[in-house]
Amino acid sequence: MKKKFLFTGTAVVVLVVGLIAYIALFTKAEPRLTRPLAELVPAEVSGWVSQDLPLSPNEVMSELVSNALQFDAWLSRLYRSRSMDVTVYVAYWKPGKVSTTDAGVHNPDSCWVNAGWQREARLYGQELQLGGRRLKPLEYGLYSMADKEGKRVRTPVIFWHLVGGGVNRYENQELGFRSGLMGRLDRLPLIIADLKKYGLNQRREQMFVRITVNKPLPVAVANEDFIRLIQALAPLGIFEEEEAKTGAETAPAR
Repeated sequence: MKKKFLFTGTAVVVLVVGLIAYIALFTKAEPRLTRPLAELVPAEVSGWVSQDLPLSPNEVMSELVSNALQFDAWLSRLYRSRSMDVTVYVAYWKPGKVSTTDAGVHNPDSCWVNAGWQREARLYGQELQLGGRRLKPLEYGLYSMADKEGKRVRTPVIFWHLVGGGVNRYENQELGFRSGLMGRLDRLPLIIADLKKYGLNQRREQMFVRITVNKPLPVAVANEDFIRLIQALAPLGIFEEEEAKTGAETAPAR
């Protein structure tokens, strides 16, 4: 029995290593990003003032986060209008830099929850129109954290994980994936799903776009300044290429 188990385990390891080697050597993808993120996320948008934010509160933490995420470029920018604050965060990986799964788990369901946030609501693949244009299916979550006075502050979040320009869909992801070997086992279903979806060519470029707002999302999408800001982010590829039919804006409930 032990010999059979050892043989099976060795065969699985060889198969996985061979698959990884094949993907690394015989698949490729050209980058679609040709402009710096700072140009794709304009600092000046009518009705807003903006400021760039650090990746983390201090340089040491920023370096640790950067090493963990392994991205090739990132940007975090706070926008303030007369009625709300919006933070736009973008991370970018060149083709072949990290696996789709490794990039995809760096989202609020894992990173924020592991940092102490609570996930209060979650909707997957939501359709949303802004100003007559249809956004690519987005992920929505409502997360909360206790402030210094013990009051829970709730933050609506929408985000996209774009792989080669297309949306990498999420569905019922568990909270707070672990690191190390146990984390790999946690993410095994995602790895299998990625192989089914993308085949052996896993070397596409990737972009993670996260937008947080200090107002309920239905309030935000009814605000002209918010619509103008999101439309200004169109170069990131978050809108469908074809114009959506004009209609009433819809949003996930708070």
